[in-house]
Amino acid sequence: MTGNYAEAFDVNNDRWVVGTSAPGDGTVRAVLWIEGVAYRLDDLVTLPGNVTHLSSAVAVDEDGRIAAEAVLTGGIGDLPRTIAVLTPYCP
Repeated sequence: MTGNYAEAFDVNNDRWVVGTSAPGDGTVRAVLWIEGVAYRLDDLVTLPGNVTHLSSAVAVDEDGRIAAEAVLTGGIGDLPRTIAVLTPYCP
């Protein structure tokens, strides 16, 4: 998952690390790292129809809930955006 760029923004006591990654195709995706393995958050949750993808994960709490930036449909480029609170299915 991690490509040309990655940045971590938060870590919890279980050592889950959240952040963002740019895989090299021009997109930016929200990422969860568990034990050094990167997972695209889009693949760990069911996105509602008005969300194209998750672009960044900014915080993770001790219960595994993640605050992430969601890119909404109908915009230009990666706008508009909103904040979502997620409880991902983790591998």
